[in-house]
Amino acid sequence: MNTDLFSAVWRGGKNYSTLSFRTADYRDAARIAAVVNTANAGADGAGWTNEYRLFEGERTDVNEILEMLSVPSAVFLLCLEGGQVVGSVYVKTIGRAGYMGLLAVLPELQARGIGKKLIAEAERMVRDEWRCSTMLLSVIVSHRPELTAYYQRRGYVRTGRGKPFERKQTARESMAAGLRLEWMGKLLTANCA
Repeated sequence: MNTDLFSAVWRGGKNYSTLSFRTADYRDAARIAAVVNTANAGADGAGWTNEYRLFEGERTDVNEILEMLSVPSAVFLLCLEGGQVVGSVYVKTIGRAGYMGLLAVLPELQARGIGKKLIAEAERMVRDEWRCSTMLLSVIVSHRPELTAYYQRRGYVRTGRGKPFERKQTARESMAAGLRLEWMGKLLTANCA
């Protein structure tokens, strides 16, 4: 994979001078699970969006990440700062489309553009390396309007098509009634970011 290094100066304090991307391997599974679970926990109000009030328990675990890493045509894309994983996203193909899920950024680094850069790199990879013209994702539209709006600002549109919950997410106890997961999609063009 082509590693994309870039400089970024963040508002509000610490200067994150270099971020880099790479694909994960099985040795990264524990760190990916930790980043995803931390980003989704939000117990202390950390981060701008989370699943804290929607589900009990952790979002994922090492075994699930290892299982996901073993899927053909699938990768976890990692964002690193100073050699440390600060964000990740799962990317795979579904038919002739790319699919993106489990986007996560450490709560203390959210709202600083890392998620947007992860999405842009995932879109670039799907478009340029995998030759897919569409990116799909799914969002709990019924209870996470801020997340739906986040993806809409990045060009994703709601499809109105529901999607069942998968993997470990199906085993988590819901604390909210009427959760609805919906497909969203985006046509990828040469300048899709």
